[in-house]
Amino acid sequence: MGYTDYLGLDFSENILNLARENTPECEYVLVNLYSSEAKDIISKHKIFTLIETLEHITDDIQIINSIPKGSIIIASVPSKMSAGHVRVFSGIADVVDRYGNIINFNFMKTISLTPRKKFVVTIFRGVKK
Repeated sequence: MGYTDYLGLDFSENILNLARENTPECEYVLVNLYSSEAKDIISKHKIFTLIETLEHITDDIQIINSIPKGSIIIASVPSKMSAGHVRVFSGIADVVDRYGNIINFNFMKTISLTPRKKFVVTIFRGVKK
């Protein structure tokens, strides 16, 4: 009946505290994603959700490359530049251009969050190559 073992990683203690308040049944680890500790943690898992995350990470390719081959990746990325974003994605083509060499996509969809599609989010699922 679904997954019951969740682990959240972040470099911000404030964000992890907020997550703990909202989902206390999950485990959270304060860690730098570029560290060997994070790579060790990542290597032990097979499903990764990166919801509104990749646009904040300068070396997102390095992070995705640390995910084990064959793992499931579920993610979303925005089309609008905002505080803390280092990149945005105007739609599916941008996502495929950036991640198509490292993810085999099996689902992609762009969803409008505003009238006239001024702000869209691209959601995708795939398998790490």
